[in-house]
Amino acid sequence: MVNKMIIITDKKLFLFNLLEANYPYNKVLSLYRCLNENHKLEDSIKRCLNYSPDSSQVYADVLKAKKNRYLTIKALMIFGIHELIIDKIKERFPKIQDITHNYFIIEKELELTKDIFEKITYFLRVKTNYFEIQQLSTEMISDIDKDILYYIYKNQPVNLISIQQYLYKEVKLELSEDLLLSINRLEAKKLIMVTSEGILMYLPRFNEIFEQISDDDEIFMNKIIDNKIHGRKIYIYEKMRFNDISATLMICRNEKKYERLLNMFQFNKEQKSCLFPQKDLLAYIELKYHLKPLKTCSDYIIEHELLASDLSKKLLSSEGKIVFNNKIIDDDVSVLIEEFVKSENLIRINDLIYDKFLFFLKKLNVNLKLKAISKIEFFKECSKINGIFMVSDDELLVVNEEKLDSSFLNFLDTALNLFEYPQTSKKLFNSNKVIMKKYEIQNFKELFVVMKHFFKEKYYSKLIFGNNDLIELNDLKLIDYIIQKFEEFEPISKVKLVESLFVETCVDKDILRKIVNDRLNKYNNGEILEVIHERLEENVVNLIKIEFDGYFSQIDLLRKRLKSNLKNDYLDIMFHVQNLKAMNLRREKTLLVEVNYSSFEEAFITWLKAMPKVIDESMIESKIAINSYMFRKMIQKCYIIKSRGFSYYNMTKIFGVLNIQHFRDEIIVQIPEDKIFTGIDILNDDKYKEVFDNFPELDIRNQDIQLLENIIKSSTNIYSYLGDGTAMKKGSLTKTDIVYSEIKNANQIDRLDLEASLKKKYGISNFNSYILRELIDEYGVYQDTQGSFYVDKKTFDKQLEEYLNGTN
Repeated sequence: MVNKMIIITDKKLFLFNLLEANYPYNKVLSLYRCLNENHKLEDSIKRCLNYSPDSSQVYADVLKAKKNRYLTIKALMIFGIHELIIDKIKERFPKIQDITHNYFIIEKELELTKDIFEKITYFLRVKTNYFEIQQLSTEMISDIDKDILYYIYKNQPVNLISIQQYLYKEVKLELSEDLLLSINRLEAKKLIMVTSEGILMYLPRFNEIFEQISDDDEIFMNKIIDNKIHGRKIYIYEKMRFNDISATLMICRNEKKYERLLNMFQFNKEQKSCLFPQKDLLAYIELKYHLKPLKTCSDYIIEHELLASDLSKKLLSSEGKIVFNNKIIDDDVSVLIEEFVKSENLIRINDLIYDKFLFFLKKLNVNLKLKAISKIEFFKECSKINGIFMVSDDELLVVNEEKLDSSFLNFLDTALNLFEYPQTSKKLFNSNKVIMKKYEIQNFKELFVVMKHFFKEKYYSKLIFGNNDLIELNDLKLIDYIIQKFEEFEPISKVKLVESLFVETCVDKDILRKIVNDRLNKYNNGEILEVIHERLEENVVNLIKIEFDGYFSQIDLLRKRLKSNLKNDYLDIMFHVQNLKAMNLRREKTLLVEVNYSSFEEAFITWLKAMPKVIDESMIESKIAINSYMFRKMIQKCYIIKSRGFSYYNMTKIFGVLNIQHFRDEIIVQIPEDKIFTGIDILNDDKYKEVFDNFPELDIRNQDIQLLENIIKSSTNIYSYLGDGTAMKKGSLTKTDIVYSEIKNANQIDRLDLEASLKKKYGISNFNSYILRELIDEYGVYQDTQGSFYVDKKTFDKQLEEYLNGTN
């Protein structure tokens, strides 16, 4: 765990060094973020990359890395440092002795061991231009290893016999056992690769071979595209790991270039050597990605999309007929499509699904009639299947009325009947989440489209809002809700208001205009009905509660009236809340004006004390007149904890934390540097029982108090709580760490068994492709074609040998 960090002032130079060292962009971004917590990340990265001719593409990759949650805090970090500041680093950290040309590593005790070195070898890079093998201590690469590596570098590719002859002549090393030990060490350090035919290759130079296959008419972009096909020319750039070292395999529409790429790996019988035998390459791709190399990018995308599918194992070709689950389909298009959709568990049908279907027809030796199925025919057949949504070009749902799943229709019917009972909103909200997840509905706009389609006659005057409230369209109080949702303390034009409502609700604009015009005219008289003075807590706060029925453009008038009656300079501190006592008066507009306190901060805390323990985030963000800067300031000062759409105020008394970041199955609690734990006795206070009961993942009443104190007093430690409330040991334990520990304990485990174990022990259910790639790339886990995972290389090699020999 890093608890000391160098502050680098020349960030552009720092990033340049990392990119020059061939760091993956997501790693650069992660490290850069650690140094720039208070900077606007995207702009900083963009500025630092503006020297690159392809900076826009690099920037796009950076954003993609951020979107896919590549930004994780690593237990060890490697920073690229310019030579000019190395002396300053040595002065500041005298224990760091072995600072190399471009790298140094900061570790907790500032001392490196072999074990730590093994953990960071993945990040090490070798400069091929000057053959500078960076080392952190003399014992990490022996002199013999250097000699062997240098020979491979100068003469690659070479075989074992050539190396033996060289060592005998130059180093007088005769024992083949010592040679094999050196080769194993170099291979473990990711510096060489040994093929199945005994050919050795210097790995960091592997990428250079791809520079030979660039044509003038085609540029291989350093880009990973989205899985969408739009008919334009697409190139695929797929990062692959050969023994966990970055190499590239490019697959494109140009078959000649593809063949030329494969030929570069073919075995040369005359030279008795090769870069990488084609047999090994193909076996590796098939083993690691469950597919054989394809010649077109559309095939590749579709195959890549279907990796997790079992359908390819069930569809077999037999004399021009299709056998599906031991059932001969032959020319029956509707049966084939229905079985295809059911097997894939598809809900939404779009162009990509059609391409998948064509891919299977192409893969199988089927008759011409099935091959000629048009997109219209395919969509038409799909629309007959129960529970299918058709997706149009604008991504709105087009639904078949008679065939939609009855449970979904029943849910919508029930929801619309419950709109007048607010107390059911919580239950309704939970049902919404389940239903929307089941039917892959992305937002409430899509949900409303479905409702509008099915209930046009029965519920034409109902609409659904994005916050799960169901409101009657012709209710005159609707405009109160509209203003409450889209208006704060600045005037808003009718046009903008109508446009915002249209985006949110999909209600016809003419209807919205009529309601807005009719209702807003009643707000323009500028009247304030009454001003009520109310003391909320004796000798604590003096607030003025103003109930008014005026349009928000009249707020200036309100301020003038208040200033004429009150001698205070803090009248701009206004809060727009539903009700101080949390009563269920949903459409009441309330302004709170703080008049007694010397600072905004003090007034804000006082207001929070009067609120419930758990505050809906919308009460702060939507209904309080507070700008985003002040809101962020309150979060930074630990007055609010944001988590899963809610803000917890009183929990700060327990943790004193900066932020609680929720992932799907774990919670990371990060402690700020300047917070000191002072309220141990509050853990057993009955008034927090309700919060703990409602949010068991935050319940720390049964944890070791001394451990908790130590965690909170440390500014850089991270404490993890898994989904079932289990407290993990101190340290930045990620979800991938947990998955890896399960695999390591079993040594060999089937994926289904692994997922079941993770769900049972930790509540982890989303085992996504990023975790899988991280396990393979960074943790050294092996995976075979059946989906089993291995930690022991010998066991995996045995399975691989059986696979290549056709016995497995």
